Amino acid sequence: MDTAKYFQEFPVLESKRLVLRGIKSEDGKDLYKYYSDEEVTQYMNINSLDREEEARKLIEKMQGRYEKEEILPWGITFKGEDRLIGTCYLSDFSMGSMATLSYDLSKRHWNVGIMTESLKLIASFAFYQLGLHRIQSFVHPENIASIELLEKLDFTNEGYLRQYQYHYGEKDFRNVFIFSLLKKDFECESICPA
Repeated sequence: MDTAKYFQEFPVLESKRLVLRGIKSEDGKDLYKYYSDEEVTQYMNINSLDREEEARKLIEKMQGRYEKEEILPWGITFKGEDRLIGTCYLSDFSMGSMATLSYDLSKRHWNVGIMTESLKLIASFAFYQLGLHRIQSFVHPENIASIELLEKLDFTNEGYLRQYQYHYGEKDFRNVFIFSLLKKDFECESICPA
């Protein structure tokens, strides 16, 4: 796995309509707008945000983890607009061959293929640039939209992990499904390198 250069110069990914770029402190206002919506955060391990300052602190935390080479956090924007509408990130790099995928999206942009497009870009980058063998994602059992998204992208549901994920707002543990995608099962269509 070759991550070193991507922690020196952040990898910008593009599709026909999206740009996935590094998260900036200026994204705080946009992140707050959708992280203050309980429908967006209900399956995440945080409560919805009450103040814009909380969003800025989350961004600082992500940037700090990037500097420590723990996470690659992308902000999702439309081409020609630099307004944050969602995030995707790879973290928990393991044994040079695996990473965990996490993502979220503003409710205003649900059900129009944005996350499908974003995750295809991330998977292509993970498999063909980083040289990963496996990507995994943890999903709350009631998050049907996320389950359907991962299944659409050929992720396999590997099982149910009891009380696996700690929810800081509820101060309790949650059950999750674990999904994975192997490089050999990834169909990248037109976005893969030649």
